[in-house]
Amino acid sequence: RATCRASAPIVRLAGVHLQPKLNLAPPRGPRRLEVCSYGAACYRRNPQHFHECFHPSLLPPAPDCASGCGRSAASGFKTCCKQCSSKPPNLDILVPAKHASLSGTWKPVPGRMVRGSAVWHQEGGRGWLWKGSVWLMAMSEDKVGGSSGVIAQEGGSARSPHLVEKWQVAGDDGWQSLPGLTVKVDAGHVASTHDDLCNTRDAREAELAKNADDILRRRRAGSKPAGYE
Repeated sequence: RATCRASAPIVRLAGVHLQPKLNLAPPRGPRRLEVCSYGAACYRRNPQHFHECFHPSLLPPAPDCASGCGRSAASGFKTCCKQCSSKPPNLDILVPAKHASLSGTWKPVPGRMVRGSAVWHQEGGRGWLWKGSVWLMAMSEDKVGGSSGVIAQEGGSARSPHLVEKWQVAGDDGWQSLPGLTVKVDAGHVASTHDDLCNTRDAREAELAKNADDILRRRRAGSKPAGYE
């Protein structure tokens, strides 16, 4: 192929040095389906209709973003966008019982990581949060990176602390379950750290959710949606 532009090539092969002559038309490009004009209210069951029109409302919802922002994850990823996952959120943590002093706002420590995960420090307090073999909380910085603390994730594995389902606390009789401990993503993070594509996808998801709610409301009211056949 490297000699195809030579003035006198040794050989001339169709498809290599020369454009082949074909008697067949090139294959058709992929067909883009039009979105059904009835949207989520479409009640048609004719297979031909589904061959002609695309129905976004029939796609299963994407899993939630692992960063806890409340949006759905991008296709093939655990988070909604790189901008969201690159900025660990502030956390609002509520701790019951004798460790209630650990309650409050926790902020990620800039540039500090343990095992590839962010480290959080309690604002105006002594608490530290990091991921060892599990998520751990301690009352002193020298514990960060170790495998011991006063509060720990109970079983399972979670990508972020707000995704932990159960916590346990160290006591005189060993580890005990700690119901009532909650870890939530600060509301300000949800609205401020997303790129344009993520915003567009979120708006589309919100529109699909709104359409689904409208369908349920009409069904409860006994009205017949448009597009019924």
